[in-house]
Amino acid sequence: MRIVFVVHTFFPHWHAGTEVYARSLARKVIENGHEALIVCYEPPAPQDAFEGIRVFDTVYEGLPVYRISFHKRHRWSHLADYYDPAMEEHLFRYFSTAKPDVVHVVHAMHLTTASIWAAKRLRLPVVATATDFWSICPTFQLVRWDESLCGGPNALACLACTGQDVAGTWPRRLAANKLVGAILAPVITALAAVPVDRAPWLASLLWLSHRRRWMKKALSQVDVLVAPTSNTRRLLAETGLKPAEMHECGFGLEDHALRPAPARQRGAVLRLGYVGTFRHSKGVHVLLEAMQRLPSDKIQLAIYGSTGHFPEYDERLRELASGLDNVSFHGAFPNEKLPEVFAGFDVLVMPSLWHENSPLVLLSAFALKTPVVASRVGSLAEMVDHGKNGLLFTMGDAESLAGQLKTLMEQPELIDRLRAGMPAVKTMDQNVEEMFGVYSRLQRDYAARRPAASQRPGYLPSGPLAWGRVLTAVRRTWFGAQFGDSLTLLRCNRRTNGRRQAIFDFEWHAADMDPDWMVFLHFLDESGAIRLQGDHELSIHRQDPWGFVGYSFGVPIAEEHLGKTYQLRLGVWSPRRKERLPVSRCRSLRVETADCAVLLGPLKMS
Repeated sequence: MRIVFVVHTFFPHWHAGTEVYARSLARKVIENGHEALIVCYEPPAPQDAFEGIRVFDTVYEGLPVYRISFHKRHRWSHLADYYDPAMEEHLFRYFSTAKPDVVHVVHAMHLTTASIWAAKRLRLPVVATATDFWSICPTFQLVRWDESLCGGPNALACLACTGQDVAGTWPRRLAANKLVGAILAPVITALAAVPVDRAPWLASLLWLSHRRRWMKKALSQVDVLVAPTSNTRRLLAETGLKPAEMHECGFGLEDHALRPAPARQRGAVLRLGYVGTFRHSKGVHVLLEAMQRLPSDKIQLAIYGSTGHFPEYDERLRELASGLDNVSFHGAFPNEKLPEVFAGFDVLVMPSLWHENSPLVLLSAFALKTPVVASRVGSLAEMVDHGKNGLLFTMGDAESLAGQLKTLMEQPELIDRLRAGMPAVKTMDQNVEEMFGVYSRLQRDYAARRPAASQRPGYLPSGPLAWGRVLTAVRRTWFGAQFGDSLTLLRCNRRTNGRRQAIFDFEWHAADMDPDWMVFLHFLDESGAIRLQGDHELSIHRQDPWGFVGYSFGVPIAEEHLGKTYQLRLGVWSPRRKERLPVSRCRSLRVETADCAVLLGPLKMS
């Protein structure tokens, strides 16, 4: 059996819980005599400027990893955050070549739900794991901008969280009242669909409203959605996600993480540990604030994790830790070093400010018989049994956390009682055996019933798209040209800027942008010969929710062209089909029928 694992990021530069779990799954698949391939997003270096997609076939620790790199030039509140048609075509070609038996989407972020649609077009079984809440929350943590927990998606509240240009403005003021926000969100969204003002924040609101409906459609294509805890399963179900099957299956741990840590020699000092990411939702600042309330000669804290991902938060932690000589920072460490690192703790602290899911570090603490002090929230409250295998405190309350730690300082025998109550932890072998049961069942089922290939629906929200079509029809009465069935040119202003560059300002409208479309722009001399070209991909420019695409495009002018006047010819080419899109419904432009193009008029090169 050949399994393709799709994950948002992967080793060596990214090594949080999801990446560790994906690596463990792939390793065990290969150990069991099968094939595993990993597909992931590889963030490019900021200074590495390029357009489109780059790919790299690599090997990491014996695992074949297909890395897809591109620059993300959109916000969380854009369609490209949850669906990318160009990525669907790319993954469709990759899956066609790789020929997997099952596609397992461990995390769809960055590569988007395109991985699901590409697999279903090829009639492949799809398994997805809810490693966090990305399918129902753009920021994947279900935490509102005001740090309160979120019960599920609401376009207005999501805009307040993700819209960088709405901080402190009316969306946040309205969304602050959850009832008012829930009532007004659909009203404001319906009004925003009318393209009287296509402001960026209105577009964001429409995308966020559409995101929830789109995720329901995409997840309905998943054959088995794996939820690691009851809390995760409940939250997903409450927001209306309906995959063909929801399967609860907790994560397993690699063998090296199951070896109990060496026996500890506890002294008068209580040794605390934190292992995880440095970001606000992980609550490390709450832990440091609690440390400020406790005697420094009775307690010490070792913090493990990588800095640099959130520099402002890193600086906040450094400020809180200044003056605390019983707090030390140690950086990240290989997962294989868990037993050695945990040997330095009496207690692991998890001060999270979000629901969490099934954090591997918590499972590792259970396996290594390390009591946990955790926030009373989400899956942490489900997995930590207060007074039996750990202690719980009020989420975000440094005083409550300090109180629980003080209890451990005053009652050192409690640590032994908590260690004795640790639950058994599933091994990775057991986890893979469960997953192979799912994979094999789906493979047999697909072979028996041969399901039809799925075709994704249009990716634009229907209301705004309808209004966009109306506006396009009106504007085309004085200027425009339709290419093929659905692509319309609505504006093409051209000029030279005096710096040896021809500038074109384009606006198009399309109901469904084909990632294959190439705009060809020919500069013709008096004999009709092509002297200069300005070909470019249309799909790299983002659509708005009404279906419009606007952008500026520059063509360098070489010395030999200066002072000359060229006729401009424009058309759209499909390399995949090896044909030009025919032109129809043309207004204020001359059509070259034989070339399936339009003439834009002359341009003097200066």
